[in-house]
Amino acid sequence: MKLNSKNYEDLKITKTHKMTLALLSVFLFTLGACDDDDDDINFLPPTTEDRNIAEVAADEGFTSLIAAAEEAGLAGALTDESSELTVFAPTNDAFAAFLSANGWADVTEIPDAALESVLQYHILAGTKTSGELMASEETLQGSSIFLNTTALTVNGNTSIDAVDVDASNGVIHVIDMVLTPPTENIVDIAVADENFSTLVSLLQRVDLVDAVRDGEFTVFAPTNAAFENAGITAEVAAELSDAEVADILTYHVLSGYAFSSDLVNGDINMLNGEPLTVDADNGTLQGANNENPVDIASTDILGTNGVIHVIDGVVLPPKTIVDQAVYNGFDSLVVAVETAGLAEDLSGGELTVFAPTNEAFRNLLSALSYSQISDIPSDLLTAVLTYHVVDGAVSSDMLSSGFVPTLNGQAISVDANNLILNDNSNIIAVDVMADNGIVHAIDAVLVPETKTIAEIATDAGLNRLVEALTEAGLAETFTMEGDYTVFAPSNAAFDALYNALGVSGPADIDDATLEAVLTYHVLGSRVYSSDLSDGIEPETLQGGTFTVNIGSNVTITDNDPDNADATVTATDIQATNGVVHTIDEIILPVDI
Repeated sequence: MKLNSKNYEDLKITKTHKMTLALLSVFLFTLGACDDDDDDINFLPPTTEDRNIAEVAADEGFTSLIAAAEEAGLAGALTDESSELTVFAPTNDAFAAFLSANGWADVTEIPDAALESVLQYHILAGTKTSGELMASEETLQGSSIFLNTTALTVNGNTSIDAVDVDASNGVIHVIDMVLTPPTENIVDIAVADENFSTLVSLLQRVDLVDAVRDGEFTVFAPTNAAFENAGITAEVAAELSDAEVADILTYHVLSGYAFSSDLVNGDINMLNGEPLTVDADNGTLQGANNENPVDIASTDILGTNGVIHVIDGVVLPPKTIVDQAVYNGFDSLVVAVETAGLAEDLSGGELTVFAPTNEAFRNLLSALSYSQISDIPSDLLTAVLTYHVVDGAVSSDMLSSGFVPTLNGQAISVDANNLILNDNSNIIAVDVMADNGIVHAIDAVLVPETKTIAEIATDAGLNRLVEALTEAGLAETFTMEGDYTVFAPSNAAFDALYNALGVSGPADIDDATLEAVLTYHVLGSRVYSSDLSDGIEPETLQGGTFTVNIGSNVTITDNDPDNADATVTATDIQATNGVVHTIDEIILPVDI
């Protein structure tokens, strides 16, 4: 930020005359430490502790600093042996560059108040050697300077060329630029520069102006041209949701002061919580969604509440499935995901999410008699949410009719022709792309089954199956977690088997035979009707196989040639631990 006389016309002199004189004396020292013809500073041997700061400045040829102090009426102020000060003394070349940048021929053209403010901004109360300096130090001017004692810089771009030059009433550190105190906060700096009009308008649109004005931040500020080059024209920006605009903007903001000399290679966590990669060696930033790095065009524009670095592009944050839910107004889904602790899970991998609308969640809460999402039991909420997530990125043109397994374990039924799920939820928007997958919007929440195979068999009145499983010691298996497919015979099928064997029930059949027959009806994974094909011979838990026949009906041929084929009478009855298909005959693993 350039200093000019207008910046200083309204500055008030707040220091006492004595402090002002002290400041001037320090600057006298600083100018004296460097002559007009040489950037190198050669200090005398350490007899300087017998000279005060003003005398050291005069002896060492800091002529520009002496001239500035005399112009401000502060000559001799640093001769006070009772004061202790620390002076950051600009070289003569530093003063020449400062004058040239502001269009002044010499220090006599600098307004007195401005000159005094600048001089005071180079002085600390007390003696602070280089080893005692903190990351920020308040100056006599009232504003702080910011030091990197490793890189030996002040305010990011001013180098400390020499340190710890002793005087009888303080210490001097030599710097290669004149420091100018900030007079505007970083928002007002951006507002005053027409090159940042796009940035400012977007900050205003999403109500971030006051937040940035009131805190302490480092802003990587894209110019208007940067937004244009990134393809974010006014028309494009208008199409972005406020949430997405806010996410992009806060990806350019870092808490606290970070000057160019503070930036190192690696990631920094931005205000939106996402990492931004810094390549300090090449002066670039790499956003999560930028194909190429963004150049840092200029650095270290200091404001009263932070620092601005100008960049020639827009850094683009990650756009995960959760981000897309936020951007597109799926507020209830986002609340549910956060409540269930699934945000991280849905921000990685490659997934497809069928995202219910806010209205869909309101209808669910009403149906379940809950007033808000946090009222839903955690296990149920997790089961519901994971029932909307499919592993892998499945675009709308990849959908096919049938059953699609979800991360819940249960599958959803897809009618690809009419874009309907589970016969009651319409897909109303498709193919919202994210970094880690795809989102399709739906108008009803999909609710998975909450009962086990054993419970479903009981509720369905499959009493003979339950009795047989209990007698064989298998009933508990189907109350536990797992992934099973059960071809469940009807009660009549069991009665027919018992009559054929001349027994009254499962207790009359030896345990090994009963277990073999029952496990011959079970597969070790979830197999839905859409997974079956004619002639398929799945392996059962018993170890044998049977043959599936698909014609006008779906039938099963077992290993007893005298046994009639079983007809599948109902399919795809889902459970927490598997899926059930009902059949009208017992199928047998061997010829009996």
